Amino acid sequence: MRKYTIVVEKINEFISEFNNLLKEEYQIEALDLQQLENDAYFLNLNGKTWDTAYYPRCGGPGVYFYFASSVDDPSKLALYVGKASNNSNLGRRIDTHFNWRIKQGNLDQEGKDGVAYRIEMITSLPIEKNDTGFLAPALEEFLISKFSRHGEFTLFNSQGT
Repeated sequence: MRKYTIVVEKINEFISEFNNLLKEEYQIEALDLQQLENDAYFLNLNGKTWDTAYYPRCGGPGVYFYFASSVDDPSKLALYVGKASNNSNLGRRIDTHFNWRIKQGNLDQEGKDGVAYRIEMITSLPIEKNDTGFLAPALEEFLISKFSRHGEFTLFNSQGT
């Protein structure tokens, strides 16, 4: 899933900007690009069924991402940013989006631009260091705001949704 390298790099750039607002002990680690081909970190959904899919790094609060490309033009990329706050966990939030999709074998979703996208990869970013799960909603909103203005990729969601 190397085609998503540019998206992950942009996520990491924005996480770095977010971290500039925080004391060092509360800063959030970036996504590890070296793990892009590791299904335990970035789950490649191509060819997966419900029986074989599992959600990476999903035990507590944090932010999750799903990556998609246009059905008609695989070079056109899209992203969804979501969060699991302290009262939830990443696994339950991701399951909300993917349980029925994987069971039905339907990983297509229409973007805000009206284009049909196929969801191909998911990952999560746990935020548990120093009891910082409360930062998940702030990071989610920060990333959505940044990607909304960035314009290079389609964003499935908008702030407050």
